[in-house]
Amino acid sequence: ETDPVSQVIHFMKEHLSESLSLEQLAEVAGMSASNLSLVFRQKLQSSPIHFFTFLKIQRACYLLEFTNLRIKEVAYQIGYNDPFHFSRVFTNIMGKSPRTFRKNG
Repeated sequence: ETDPVSQVIHFMKEHLSESLSLEQLAEVAGMSASNLSLVFRQKLQSSPIHFFTFLKIQRACYLLEFTNLRIKEVAYQIGYNDPFHFSRVFTNIMGKSPRTFRKNG
């Protein structure tokens, strides 16, 4: 039997272009939302939603580095309809803007 956290992470990776709620993730794990949060935090020191955001930003880094997609298109690919919101989230996590990241890695 797969452990619920691995199951959820796999599901996240398959759905990076979507917005997923904690409830949806809990359903995948077959747990309550609060229970999933607890188990997730114990294993990864992160809430499921923060972890999902981190995976999205990891994917964005890859797209910025290895494709010529415009920043807006990168944002859409990882489920952000608002490129400005994407830039804010990216900058928060990476400490630099998507544009700067693309130029300087």
